[in-house]
Amino acid sequence: MLMRPIGGRCNPRADFEETVPAHLPAIPPAHLAAAVAAGDRPLADASPNPGATTTTG
Repeated sequence: MLMRPIGGRCNPRADFEETVPAHLPAIPPAHLAAAVAAGDRPLADASPNPGATTTTG
């Protein structure tokens, strides 16, 4: 079963921006955006399905 990302994205979880400050309030909001961007880079560079083969017919 394929599922869509919750909150519109796969990385990080949809409640990341709410959860981190609740536990670590000293972290500036700009650092959260940078963390999301850093996590998105490897996902953007990865093949969508590296082990897939194409079957027709």
